[in-house]
Parts: sequence; structure tokens; C-alpha cells
Amino acid sequence: MHIHANGAIEDRSAYFASLRNKLEFLRFERETLEVRGHGDLAVATGILKQTLRDKDSNSMFELRLATTQVWWRSAKRWRQMSFHATHIR
Repeated sequence: MHIHANGAIEDRSAYFASLRNKLEFLRFERETLEVRGHGDLAVATGILKQTLRDKDSNSMFELRLATTQVWWRSAKRWRQMSFHATHIR
């Protein structure tokens, strides 16, 4: 599940379709990142800065977000289960 800062909610297939068809990530940078592990689960929180291009309008925009990600280790591989972002002004 991917919850965007604008409130849009997408599952895995919808999220990757958005990347293919709607948005291009030009730059991303972590200002802060804290990861807390709990066995085969990890919760990552921090501040993320992104520069994106809207493919429809060809306009670029910047986001500064507080994010929470939940990761799960399965068969020696980490998989993101959930992502949630909130705008920071």
C-alpha cells in the first residue's frame, strides 16, 4: 500500500503504473532517516525531499515529506509493505 501526501492510495500495481505513465523521479534525498528493527519487520521514518516531473504537463515540482515505511523480511529479501507520506511546509 502506498499512501501519497495528497491522500491518494495505491496498491502495488497502481503505484508502478503511475511511475510508468504519470511521474518521473528526477531527484530524491533523505534529510533524516531512522530505522527501528523488530525481528523480520522494520519501520523507517524520516524526511524525504523529491523533485518530480508530471509527464502530462511536463512541469516539475518539489516535495518535502515526512514518511513512514514498513518493511518485512521474507526469504532473505526485504519487501516494503506500506508507505505513507505527509507534506512538510
